[in-house]
Amino acid sequence: QCRRIFELQRLERFAFDVEILLIAHQLGLQTDEVPVVWRHAEGSTLNFFRDGPKMLWDLLKIRCYALSGKYSSAEKGSS
Repeated sequence: QCRRIFELQRLERFAFDVEILLIAHQLGLQTDEVPVVWRHAEGSTLNFFRDGPKMLWDLLKIRCYALSGKYSSAEKGSS
């Protein structure tokens, strides 16, 4: 199943994980939440003002892809 998910993936930036979860959901796969310990790392290159709009744009692209059927081969029961 993982291969199918990653073959359908289109994004490579910050929102790729959201896209992966959406495709998994459309395949009917169960996902679980797993707690993680977050630690701040000095020198991070992530910038809210520069990267925030890029992530929002990627989220909008995921929505458009889903609505336009670009993930349609991920529907339940398709092979």
